[in-house]
Amino acid sequence: MAVVALVVSLSLSVLPAAVAVEPGVPPVSNPSRCDGLVTRVERFDPRVDDDLTTLAWRGSRISLTPTGLAGARFDSSQEALWFHSLVWLVGAAERDPAGVARVVASYSAALADPGPDASRVLVRGSGWSEGQIRRRLETMECLYRMTGRDEFAQVAISLGSALMDDRRYYGLPLHRPHNHGAQANRLLLRTGALFDQPEWIATSRERIMRDRASVFSSCGMSDEQSSAYQWLNVSIWDDLARASEVREDPRARRAAEALVRPDGVLEPIGDGRVRTGRTGGGTLWCPQDGWAAATTDEGMHYIVRFGPTTARHGHDDHGAVTWFTHGTSVLADRATAPKAESDAIAWSRSRAAHSSLERIDDAGTGSMSGRRIGEHVYELVADSGEHRRTVRINPDRVAVTDADAATTSGTWIQHWHFAEGWQPLRSSGGEATGELLSGDGARVRLTCLESGRPVTPLPVRVRTYAGGSAAWAWDMQCRHRGTDVAFSSEVRWLGAAGTADTAR
Repeated sequence: MAVVALVVSLSLSVLPAAVAVEPGVPPVSNPSRCDGLVTRVERFDPRVDDDLTTLAWRGSRISLTPTGLAGARFDSSQEALWFHSLVWLVGAAERDPAGVARVVASYSAALADPGPDASRVLVRGSGWSEGQIRRRLETMECLYRMTGRDEFAQVAISLGSALMDDRRYYGLPLHRPHNHGAQANRLLLRTGALFDQPEWIATSRERIMRDRASVFSSCGMSDEQSSAYQWLNVSIWDDLARASEVREDPRARRAAEALVRPDGVLEPIGDGRVRTGRTGGGTLWCPQDGWAAATTDEGMHYIVRFGPTTARHGHDDHGAVTWFTHGTSVLADRATAPKAESDAIAWSRSRAAHSSLERIDDAGTGSMSGRRIGEHVYELVADSGEHRRTVRINPDRVAVTDADAATTSGTWIQHWHFAEGWQPLRSSGGEATGELLSGDGARVRLTCLESGRPVTPLPVRVRTYAGGSAAWAWDMQCRHRGTDVAFSSEVRWLGAAGTADTAR
């Protein structure tokens, strides 16, 4: 990260006049909320020196003057987001609240609001994107509750006023409802009470009532194409429903629960972190959004993905399958690599990181419709009409058939992504047998045919991010080169080694 010196001469008049704080609100700390923010910024190892003149940030040093703060540059959007949150000042607030107030004033002087119509580069570089504003307002709330200093309330008022502008609001009337807009409403409700801003509360309530009918589809899923973001939206909108004294939407929670395995693990579909300890169960059929999921009485769980083109927090996972059976995760998605690792995150979002059919150098399938043609049996058709996939699932096997009428020659790969801990077994000559063994002794066999001819699976070692950090796992690939393709593949449960638990 380079630190560029820029000469900035801006007046402190960017701050509003002193504000009246709601009587009776004690200026005390809110440890859980503030500590949570501090924990999230710790990955960048921010260290402020004792006299609050310099910030060490990932090996670089930033002068806490208007010039130094305005000149800071970062390697990723996440670094910039958390630098502009100013949450790295919270730790110093108890020992030197006046010094922290001085740094906040320097920041406000150096990085004035360029306005909602400024270019995206300018907005993000100056710390005034919607996400940066929202997190900085959360920091001002923490600092005010800790110290009671009016300077932090003044800055909070300017930030809240910026979030009131519909051009910065991720929701109706200018945008489809999104979790960012819902989080902004939740924050404005809370800080509107703290800083005696009744218009924040009124506007947030209006936005909530306007957006709530569009957040979840009739089957209960949001359009963010992510299991983690589905749960995030459920949590936020349950909070907003209680704050607005309206009924929660039970469909959304039921849909989220259907994505949870019997062991309490949320399958990591799309962007976001895996969360464990959830309540699971039930079935989900959501053709308009491209989700099918079920937990059976035998303890099997699966998710099948299709639906609209990839958008928001979705991955290129059309036709992909996850499968948990006999108490074991067998087929799994790779989750999402850290945002700072550009090559890794691009791969983790690509078709190659999911148990689906990939054509090398192809732009992808676009949208994919789906229909149920039997119990745990689905037919998926690409919008082009050329690619058709049938998926059949039961506790002892997952079977797919693919037909693609491509007219140009290409390389096709059927990916089978096995959960962490599975290892491919090889013959005495070192060749893959198609069988895999899990760490607890479970065994499965993969077979693959192209136009009725056997295709030898190729084990490829890949990274998985499902556990929250990078680990090694295996992608078993069945490959074919030609024009049209007719693949059929099956993963069959063989049972646990040395037991009578074998496939029926």
